[in-house]
Amino acid sequence: MMSDEELQRLFVKDVATGKIHFTRKGVEAFGRNFAEVGFDITKITTQAQFEAASDARLAFELRRSAQEVRGKQPALEAIMCTLPGWGSHERP
Repeated sequence: MMSDEELQRLFVKDVATGKIHFTRKGVEAFGRNFAEVGFDITKITTQAQFEAASDARLAFELRRSAQEVRGKQPALEAIMCTLPGWGSHERP
């Protein structure tokens, strides 16, 4: 998890408008990861949009990690099989 200081190097927030602007480091850190889950970093201008993109990326990573242990962890399998999108041929 990033500290507040580390996050401040990745984007700046305009206190007058509430809009966020990504720095070059921010685009490098988040751009490709957000694109993989359908978010264009150049269109993210609010904290809510940033949080939505971050949440989508986290969900993607959790599904991908779960796929790696699919069939190897019976307890995890029992939980995951109750969730939407955990069909036998579906991938993140």
